[in-house]
Amino acid sequence: MRIAYVIAGTFDKESGVAKKIYNQVREWEKQGNKVKLFCFTKRKVTNLFHSLDIEIIKFSNYVSFVLNPFLYRKVLKFQPDIVYFRQYPFTFSFYFLFKKLPTVIEYNSDDVEETKLTFNFPVRVFHLLTRELINRSAIGFVTVTYELEKKLKKYNKPIITIANGIGSNTLKIERKINYNNKINVLFLGSPNQPWHGVDKIYYLASKLPDVDFHLVGIMDKVALNNVHTYGYLSLEQYAKIVEVCNVGIGTLALHRKKMNEASPLKVREYLHFGLPVIIGYEDTDFIGKEEDFILKIPNNEENIKDNINLVSDFIRKSKHITVDRRKIAHIYFSEKEKKRLKFLSSLL
Repeated sequence: MRIAYVIAGTFDKESGVAKKIYNQVREWEKQGNKVKLFCFTKRKVTNLFHSLDIEIIKFSNYVSFVLNPFLYRKVLKFQPDIVYFRQYPFTFSFYFLFKKLPTVIEYNSDDVEETKLTFNFPVRVFHLLTRELINRSAIGFVTVTYELEKKLKKYNKPIITIANGIGSNTLKIERKINYNNKINVLFLGSPNQPWHGVDKIYYLASKLPDVDFHLVGIMDKVALNNVHTYGYLSLEQYAKIVEVCNVGIGTLALHRKKMNEASPLKVREYLHFGLPVIIGYEDTDFIGKEEDFILKIPNNEENIKDNINLVSDFIRKSKHITVDRRKIAHIYFSEKEKKRLKFLSSLL
């Protein structure tokens, strides 16, 4: 197939999302497809993308981006068999593009609930009014959770759920566990995303002064001696932190955007690195599975406070918990992308 992978937004850093997009494109190419990445943005893009066949379509501001109906012409020129679109709010360019070419939309989150946390009221109303135009123009959907799949069933279009994955070529890190040293906890995240539950991590740190917490991607000033924030780091940069860590913390406040299921990339990285994990939601790749290297606590506002002893015990035992590689084989891209490509092909 000739696949136009269309994304929009900010991709200037080698984030989890950027790595996911990069790995998807590489896997599709490995399996014999011609793929071109079309990135609508007003910023520079990560060097990771420059190793791909990419067309960067610049816009000056969000209003001009929404109203300009001609930005999609470069996608048409590529003459793709199908467009794979990472869900983004309405623009006239996207609307006309989907009317002209068969388009599948990938949903990574509940956009309706998320906009309540991230958009002001006028923008939120605009999004709620226009998302129907985009969704009804698509020929199918890919979601990362079964929970999202249920919400899109009303459109009566083909749909498939494939949880987020990581590349099997992700950097291998030899952890240097010193059983006599402090326990170290890792969190990978982004600023201004309240569903991460970073405030809960600070509370946890205040109750465990003998444990060190390392927050990558967060740049807060914290009045706790055992909390270390680093801001954005590339994988190669935070590898040194991973080496000394014993356990990873996943999303703890998914309830804030009224979701209960997710498949965060950071949790897949933790497992790949051999770190046991603490999560506050249902993980799509581990539904119905009880693994001793995953501590799942309830998805509510008080989940850390109400389970502080359980979480503390898991953290203190983490040095002696081993991630069974056989039980995480399904988190990698190779099989997930075969499934995705088969779905895309079935729609043509």
